[in-house]
Amino acid sequence: MLTGPEYLTAHARWLGDHPVTGSAGAVLTMPSKESMYVYPIDGAEVVRALTVLAHIAAAHLDDPWAINPHIYWWRAGRLDLAATTHREGHTLVSQLTPAFHHNTTTFDDTGPATE
Repeated sequence: MLTGPEYLTAHARWLGDHPVTGSAGAVLTMPSKESMYVYPIDGAEVVRALTVLAHIAAAHLDDPWAINPHIYWWRAGRLDLAATTHREGHTLVSQLTPAFHHNTTTFDDTGPATE
């Protein structure tokens, strides 16, 4: 978790300057303007991390200064949507984007596939 002054989330563009990225980048959520939760992508375990990040983001939905509950994929200085998250009643629903889903299918237990 990274926390800081207002709009710390603007630093998502510079995650590569922090020791929080893995061999295939990182997934992150920015649930409020003062916090960012980041998980390095080094293999298939990122799928479990997405579930945790979705729950963390959803817990902040009603906070003051909430931003959004979505999960983003940072890689090589680029930030893309990895999954959308929303509530349906008391159920939390996360949907991977096609691009991120494709990326996760290339992982084995040792990490991302190399070309």
